[in-house]
Amino acid sequence: MALSWHFRREDEVWRDEVWRAVWDHQAPGGANNGLDITVRLLEPIKEQFPILSYADFYQLAGVVAVEVTGGPEIPFHPGRPGRCHKDRSGFEGPWTTNPLIFYNSYFKELLSGEKEGLIQLPSDKALLEDPIFRPLVEKYAADEDAFFADYAEAHLKLSELG
Repeated sequence: MALSWHFRREDEVWRDEVWRAVWDHQAPGGANNGLDITVRLLEPIKEQFPILSYADFYQLAGVVAVEVTGGPEIPFHPGRPGRCHKDRSGFEGPWTTNPLIFYNSYFKELLSGEKEGLIQLPSDKALLEDPIFRPLVEKYAADEDAFFADYAEAHLKLSELG
């Protein structure tokens, strides 16, 4: 999923060759740590579909990753070229006790407070202090179906609009 968020769109001047050159320099470390493994595993599949841009391919991989880990079904619409966005937080650690399962535990963990071994960034904690976002955190913690429905809609918009 992280791969699809990092590479969700591309400006017209970029091409997949340029994207690949940029990727080679950004893959290791930080927020991209380990994504090079995912790229190597996906590359043989991508080679079978040369007409599909890397951005579309990684979006599709992200959609599949959400679904196979128990998340909602997200519509996929191809048509984006690919570009790398450099996002490195400098933070490390999981937000939930089971980060390979897609469910509403993030919101439950956020409401339960800090726990050893789990990360809560200042931006996560700000959701609890904000009068607009706190009700959403509470809603999603209590109702996984509502979270899945809203997530699927937001994922689709972000993947298509960048």
